[in-house]
Amino acid sequence: MATVTNKRNILGVEGKVKVIRHIENGKKKVDVGRKVGLVNSTIEMICKNGTKIISAFEQNGSRIK
Repeated sequence: MATVTNKRNILGVEGKVKVIRHIENGKKKVDVGRKVGLVNSTIEMICKNGTKIISAFEQNGSRIK
């Protein structure tokens, strides 16, 4: 039996802000998730916490990891 390994795709705050901006501009969450390599539940959590993510990014810029 072949083993399947899943690679985790971790986004920083900048990547999360880009995801939020794409969705705000009218792109579908599914399409954005496929492009970035994230599952739908992760995209949903990013959108749910979007205001916190954006405010943290604006306060600290790219210094947040």
